[in-house]
Amino acid sequence: MNSVLGIQNAAHYWQEVVHPNILEYKKYKSPRVAFNLATSLWHLQEWVVVQMNPNSDSNHLKAAKAKFRDQLIEECPSLGILHDITTVNKHAIVSKPLGVVVSTSFETREVHFSFLGNQPVTEHGSDFSVTLADGTVKNLDQIFSEAIRYWDKNLGRLLSKQNRET
Repeated sequence: MNSVLGIQNAAHYWQEVVHPNILEYKKYKSPRVAFNLATSLWHLQEWVVVQMNPNSDSNHLKAAKAKFRDQLIEECPSLGILHDITTVNKHAIVSKPLGVVVSTSFETREVHFSFLGNQPVTEHGSDFSVTLADGTVKNLDQIFSEAIRYWDKNLGRLLSKQNRET
């Protein structure tokens, strides 16, 4: 696995990218921070699959990613919701939903105002909720907590499984 911006592997990504995003979200819940945390929690699975399948060609890796993704969403449906939020962040729409998000809502709690050079910048600290296709409404904090608990519990096991197989 090649280093990218100094990140060496999935555990390093968890420590250097996901953990700081968790800390920032706990301090300030803006759309930017929520998107960053959702994206890092979802994309951790990419790092895990690549690490678990060293030296695989792109066809094998694609199949391994699909299989692992399906397993993840079965074990932690909140990761499917984060997939959908991450996809909207990148593409503005979700053509292949995995978490069946119907809508999101927010309640603004605070506004931060600053400048980037001479341009004003605002960020709105909010409480977020997600409505799923079955009508369930979940607080985004709960979704994040479930995904974080999943990775806390399983990341080491998944990576040690890979180390035993190689």
